[in-house]
Amino acid sequence: MARIATENKGIVRDTNSHALINTDRHALAMYKAKREKDKNAKDIVKDVQNLKADMIEIKQLLYSLTRGSNG
Repeated sequence: MARIATENKGIVRDTNSHALINTDRHALAMYKAKREKDKNAKDIVKDVQNLKADMIEIKQLLYSLTRGSNG
């Protein structure tokens, strides 16, 4: 597979398929790190939402227990 440099640094063109290929490994590593960070943030948000739902359920159970014993 022969490659030809383009005017953009880190981009080459494959002479057989004419595809543009990004050869910037640093940019790829940065993209993967950002994607992992975003995934972790989404997981944290999901965990917080689950905790909120659990707290609401606990509050409702406590309320029904206290109403049942007092009333």
